[in-house]
Amino acid sequence: MMKEKLKLHEAMQAIIKKLGNTKPKHLTWIINNSRLYEKRDLFEIQVSQIHARISKYPHLFYVNENKEVCLKEWD
Repeated sequence: MMKEKLKLHEAMQAIIKKLGNTKPKHLTWIINNSRLYEKRDLFEIQVSQIHARISKYPHLFYVNENKEVCLKEWD
């Protein structure tokens, strides 16, 4: 049985929980290389998709003064 892949925002949460606050570009690199999330077309995600998820899920994420993606639940 294949393990189900995470949704992008779930992969973002998992990485931030493990590593702490992370710059969007680094978060993108980790997701693309860890394969925690894969697009249906199998192309790598772009930084713009990280920014889109931050905007789509404001109850989960915010960007701090150091321009790092943070989890709101850690406030």
